[in-house]
Amino acid sequence: MLVPLPFKPDIILGQSLEAARLTLYKCFLLQTGGALPSGLTRSKIDVQVVLFGAYFNKPEDIKFDKVEIRFTHLNEWAGVSGFDIKSHELTTTLTYKLPTKVSTVVDDLRVSLDFSEEEKFDFPNNASIEQHTFIRLETPQNLSFDRIDALLYHLQNFISLAFDEVTWPERITGYSEEFATVFQGKTIHEPIRIVFASILGKLSNPRPPSMLFGFRDIRERFDVVMRNWFAKSDMLEPIFLGYFAPLRFPEMYLEQKFLGYAQVIEAYHRRVLDGVGIPKEDYARILPKIIKCVPPEHHEWFSEKLAYNEPSQRSRLKELTAKFPWMDFGDKGFIEKVVVTRNYLTHYDKNLKDRAASRDELQKLALKLELLIKMVLLLELGFEQQQIETMIKRTNAYAAVFQF
Repeated sequence: MLVPLPFKPDIILGQSLEAARLTLYKCFLLQTGGALPSGLTRSKIDVQVVLFGAYFNKPEDIKFDKVEIRFTHLNEWAGVSGFDIKSHELTTTLTYKLPTKVSTVVDDLRVSLDFSEEEKFDFPNNASIEQHTFIRLETPQNLSFDRIDALLYHLQNFISLAFDEVTWPERITGYSEEFATVFQGKTIHEPIRIVFASILGKLSNPRPPSMLFGFRDIRERFDVVMRNWFAKSDMLEPIFLGYFAPLRFPEMYLEQKFLGYAQVIEAYHRRVLDGVGIPKEDYARILPKIIKCVPPEHHEWFSEKLAYNEPSQRSRLKELTAKFPWMDFGDKGFIEKVVVTRNYLTHYDKNLKDRAASRDELQKLALKLELLIKMVLLLELGFEQQQIETMIKRTNAYAAVFQF
């Protein structure tokens, strides 16, 4: 008996109840059945992405000239206002001028921190102007959906690092010449809203973040910071995965978080510092001599075990913590506890159980590793040691470890 293949259309076109054009992208049929009074069949479909305002017939047609992303609390992070208020006796004068955008170019991509205003007038009693801050991405080659998805991921990571907590885009809007009209001699681009199902329901934090660093901290070198972040994104990919996952999934077990941070340290040391156990030339010279000393029937096993010239976890931690002499991690006691606990949680060797961290100790070990990862990321962005020290010492994690 042949099992029918699942119904997974890339594209479904339709209309909203308000008659707006909809493109449903990356769909999967979950359930079908149950006739409506009209005689139509009801279906339940999982949709990953909804594009409001346009029809796209094929996935490759989903591309934009520019995309604008508004993150929650981006106004507070930018700290830039176009308002000027003056009061004198019974007169109050409010003046507003759009702040000047800040831009840089990374390869073919222009990244801008930009501003817009929204005016609401209800005379004679109310008048308001609301400023919005957003990040604009532009490229002359058009932005494919896959590239937008990847850029959004890296931007969200950057803003989450800056905020010192996870953040989500509250509005994503794409613009394309394909959906532009000319009115009274002026070209008007139809805004196409992009909604990711995975983001819905996660914009519930009304409290402004504490912030590790704000726009004011990078304004004079916005171009350097942005270039560093995007240029190093591939190299730092495993670091992003291990560091930002606990922020996105706070329900993660403490043991999982600790092991994830330990893996991040290992990945960073290997990828960025090119960390090896002994110099590569020496290793290439002595490895054949070691294999010759092993019985032939064990050559394959030993070759696999010795294929990687890896330094110990102790060496990695010692080298990384030494980069920040102003931070008292606890010297050898901290490093030893991390190594033993990591080995115990990985292999569950009963001989290590008594030396591994207790739950209270594990919480502080995880926080210290989290701080270490933050510091190396700030270092990769181009911050100086004094700036990193100031930022780290005002975080909640630092307070939890060193002040209580």
